Amino acid sequence: MKVELSLNKYFSDRLEYAFNNLFKVSNSLFLYFLNVLYIAPDSYTKANRKAIDIFKHFLIQRVGKQRLDRISDKMKVNLDYLQNNSWPLRSRDVVKLLDAFKDLNVSEIQEFIDKVKSDEIKDPILDKKILNKIKRVKKFDELDSKTCEILVEYLSNPMKDLFNYTPKRPDFVTRFLAMFVFDFPLLLHEKVFLCSENELLSKEGFYESLCKRFARLEMNVGSIIPAYKDSGGYYRIAAKLITGDGLVSYTLLALTKDMKLPALRLFKGTGMEFSSIDFLSYLITNFEKDLGKRAFKSGLKYEKFLKPLGRVKTELGHSLGGTIVEYRSAHFDHIENVYLFNAPGVPYYVIDRFNKKYEKKPFNIFIRKSQGDFIENAGPYHLGYQAPEAVNINFIKFVKQEDDGEIIHNTTFLDPIKKMYAITGGDLDYELNNYKRSLLEPFRMIFGGFLLSPFIRFLRYIKRVSFNSRADQEQGLYIEDMNNKKTYKIRHIKKGRTFVDLSNS
Repeated sequence: MKVELSLNKYFSDRLEYAFNNLFKVSNSLFLYFLNVLYIAPDSYTKANRKAIDIFKHFLIQRVGKQRLDRISDKMKVNLDYLQNNSWPLRSRDVVKLLDAFKDLNVSEIQEFIDKVKSDEIKDPILDKKILNKIKRVKKFDELDSKTCEILVEYLSNPMKDLFNYTPKRPDFVTRFLAMFVFDFPLLLHEKVFLCSENELLSKEGFYESLCKRFARLEMNVGSIIPAYKDSGGYYRIAAKLITGDGLVSYTLLALTKDMKLPALRLFKGTGMEFSSIDFLSYLITNFEKDLGKRAFKSGLKYEKFLKPLGRVKTELGHSLGGTIVEYRSAHFDHIENVYLFNAPGVPYYVIDRFNKKYEKKPFNIFIRKSQGDFIENAGPYHLGYQAPEAVNINFIKFVKQEDDGEIIHNTTFLDPIKKMYAITGGDLDYELNNYKRSLLEPFRMIFGGFLLSPFIRFLRYIKRVSFNSRADQEQGLYIEDMNNKKTYKIRHIKKGRTFVDLSNS
């Protein structure tokens, strides 16, 4: 019988080895405090050491010591220290490790393939036919989709036969505190939870979740994300860009060559959390005269380095991320489809440039707005305004049926559990002209452009000079190197060399 892991007991919920390669939960707060005082009975301390020893043995046999050590270090769960000091193996520690296993990376798949080929993995619970298929490939992307799915499931849940664990969304208090303090285990736990829900989402619902939820989780290159309902595949993050000037983007490609999934590039919106990376830069470009232009321009110097990934024809963006996509649509020729969720607008010269570019060339714009979201009224004109006939505009405005307390700007419209209804059609010239709809834009340009944006820029300068800024540390483009003959590599390009301007002229 599998062990039911609990997150509610902080000290007394400890695991013991039972029999037949199974564990059991043994609760004793009294014995825990005796162990703190170093007067716990030998039976207690021996049971703790034995449980950890067998737990480590299982994991090393199934995933290898190298991966276990790497994950233990990442999650700050030192099994050797716990064992040497006779501390209990608690559910919370196991859950942290299981979350890290579920956050599977491409490099771990490649590492497993290499170890299987050299017979270093002694006890993988995999069918021999699957193992033979694994041994025949050199790189992970050569796996057929079915074998890849089995391997991903195995590597992301190597203790499936022993522990019953289903990720759950963190409670409100935990998420509130994380708004102010960077909490990696919490972001990881939320990613694991969101991945478990992807199989319920439509294609567009998945796109929306990527923009509004996944983009804020600070994922790494190589991270694997299950795709949408009935897609039968996975995405991998092939590139991550942090410019340090209000732009964070991710490029997603199909995990293997035979997974028929469109390449995507998504752009992060302004995070509501003070702890989110480059928070001040997002505020600066939100308030500047041409909203989003500074962020857009900051990413141009990295474009040439993204060319090895191929032409990504579909781009997605939420909030400021959507505004950046609007600039990019007017500037680049390779984009064919854009999904804009709660996106403010751009200056008219960008609209004019886009409309001339696509006067006869097809282009698809999916615009998703929501009733009552004043942030969408920022920026003069939304992409699609007075667009030529060759441009196909799919416009939907969503309305909440019930107030769930969530900010409407960040609400996921296409979540199957949410109670939303959609309004289509209407006067697009009115809907996409923010000057007609609200006084917000003139107020933002005057008050924000001349006062707030320069002031916040000064604060950012002080912060980066005085403190060790994460944006400065992590700035640059992280991109996979698939041409490396030996293994899966990630390149870090700290500063781009080229620069292309998009000006009023």
